[in-house]
Amino acid sequence: MLYDGDPAGIKASLRGIDLILEEGLNVKVVLLPEGEDPDSYAKSHSATQVLEYIEHNEADFISFKAKLLLSEAKNDPVQRANLIRDIVKSITVIPENITRSVYIRECSKILDIDESILYSEVGKIRRVKMEKILGKTHYSDSDSQVVKAKETPALPSFVENIFCEEQEKEILYYLLKFGQKVFFEISPPEDSDDDASPQPVTVGQHIIAEILNDDLEFKNLVYKKVFDEYRNLIEQDVEIDARTFTNHSDSDISQLAVNLLTSQHKLSKIWNKHQAVPVDEDDSLSESIPKAIMVYKSKIMQMVLGRLHEELRNLNAKDQIEEVNQLLVRIKTIIDLKNQISKELDRIVL
Repeated sequence: MLYDGDPAGIKASLRGIDLILEEGLNVKVVLLPEGEDPDSYAKSHSATQVLEYIEHNEADFISFKAKLLLSEAKNDPVQRANLIRDIVKSITVIPENITRSVYIRECSKILDIDESILYSEVGKIRRVKMEKILGKTHYSDSDSQVVKAKETPALPSFVENIFCEEQEKEILYYLLKFGQKVFFEISPPEDSDDDASPQPVTVGQHIIAEILNDDLEFKNLVYKKVFDEYRNLIEQDVEIDARTFTNHSDSDISQLAVNLLTSQHKLSKIWNKHQAVPVDEDDSLSESIPKAIMVYKSKIMQMVLGRLHEELRNLNAKDQIEEVNQLLVRIKTIIDLKNQISKELDRIVL
């Protein structure tokens, strides 16, 4: 993005950055010398000079926005807090999980703020966005007497996404086969109009929200294609059915959809472990879908736990006390959450 060096040009660049980031593009910003605009600078310099200026003055959007806003905030803590929120808002719109993580790490260094705080803020904003997509912003289900979904425990912000193909496949099966079924309803608030109706939330909306709320991302590239396509269709409020995917123009998506919807679905091993006999699939969605998501999260946490123990073994307990303590806290958090999920899984199948 090439802009005038005056205040109007700077503000214009800030407005445009988020729109481009949201499309998954890599944004570099260049401000021209004061008094110049792209047209005047190009006319008064050779092509080589223009390209050299861009090469030596381009900055990624985090560095550009942070330095610009930091100069305005100076030592004012309130303005500094607003600056951080502003930058976090830009990071939040980036669709790619890995790219968001890189920018969060960079932002943490520039602003001297803990990564976990930034991850938490990004998570909050993304959850609000997802709730708007689901239509939850106008409803409160705290005292609801209608059917509600079993909430699955949220993962800590430091938990990385790990390859769990079997669990990803099971979640996609429910997404494609039952995605448009109403999963639960959110009753209207008490002060709403008498004719206000409960807000239905579909299986697809619930599954998408659960995965995005924990900032998880399918690692199998074909599974990720299907998940992202379903999410995009929900965001566009497009009517979805199985044929949307079995007849999809992308052969990877259509083939996977056909395989998932025509093959006999295998129940998770958790059912066999407890010798439980499930009822008809349609009648057991309120249990089987939260179970599938919790098994997925539990698998991720088990693998993360193994990595944390490995990191702990590689630390010197005498010289790296702070690092050891931080790892122990993370390990305890994972173990506590994993135990909580195990209890929920026992409750579902017993």
